[in-house]
Amino acid sequence: MKRNIYILVIILIAISIVIYLDTLACAYAEKGDFNKAIELEKEAYNLSTNIYYKEIMDIFENKLTYLDWKEKNPDLEKKLKNIH
Repeated sequence: MKRNIYILVIILIAISIVIYLDTLACAYAEKGDFNKAIELEKEAYNLSTNIYYKEIMDIFENKLTYLDWKEKNPDLEKKLKNIH
């Protein structure tokens, strides 16, 4: 039982780190530092292998912030959220 709890805690920490990296990447993109945003988003993707983070990385590679992209693509944004 303790082992299962330990594994669950590790999983929750890993998920938290990925979410933190994604949020930090979005902040760097908003600041205009797309290289740092891509670097952080790549880390999030590598840790999770969730296609959502790859899609966000592509947005940053096009020199768009997530908010800019979301305004231009409201329907695609809904699809992207479903991937997450």
